[in-house]
Amino acid sequence: AHIPVVFNTSKTFCEVVELKNELNIQQPFIVENGAAAYLPVDYFELKPIGCTQVGAYWCYAFASPLSNLLSDLDSLSSEYKSHYKLFSDLSSEQISSLTGLDEAHARRAQTRDFSDPLYWHGSDELLNAFVNDVKALGYDIKIGGRFIHIAKNTDKSAAQQWLVKQISQHFRKPLTVIALGDSDNDKQMLEQADIAIIIHNPSSKKPVKLTHNKARYSQSPAPLGWIEEITTLPCISSILNTIEERKSHG
Repeated sequence: AHIPVVFNTSKTFCEVVELKNELNIQQPFIVENGAAAYLPVDYFELKPIGCTQVGAYWCYAFASPLSNLLSDLDSLSSEYKSHYKLFSDLSSEQISSLTGLDEAHARRAQTRDFSDPLYWHGSDELLNAFVNDVKALGYDIKIGGRFIHIAKNTDKSAAQQWLVKQISQHFRKPLTVIALGDSDNDKQMLEQADIAIIIHNPSSKKPVKLTHNKARYSQSPAPLGWIEEITTLPCISSILNTIEERKSHG
């Protein structure tokens, strides 16, 4: 339907670059739960204000370097350390078991610049204490489908709003933002979208519930639920129908 697809994900820069190249999607993208936004250097005529160049991309960073987070986690009670594993500390076999990624994809997922998700294997009671202590250091915590995501002053919605603003400056008509997500760390992104779609996720520890925005809900989990919702969305299905009509007429 010629609609730009922007990844706004917990995945890393290395993971997204590979994925978007496989799909031939040459669009901006957001990584590590809003930690940074990347735009191809030829996407606009001028470099967006505040960006630095990373390879073939302009990067606008919202988060502090990963070293800051690791230092703060080390400052917490040693009681917690035996009850969680940082994503970067997991073996490739453990990552494959938890995520279904093969060894090569697991290595790319461990190449992190701003964040390091936590896999918690302690009690819920201790988790509550850990969450409170981390929040006391000024961090926000989002419990995703498999991992706990920790960030300071960043989330998917802030990066989304920044990127939409950059793109909007090059169009006369206002943009319509469609966001799809399946867990609590997608909440702010979905709240800020014009059209919010919540994908059914049976494995999510904390299903997303919106406060300020109405949402569509898929019946099926990803990827089928994603396909069902996108292809039946009126603003997209009308475009797809027009394309099919043109094809049928040669």
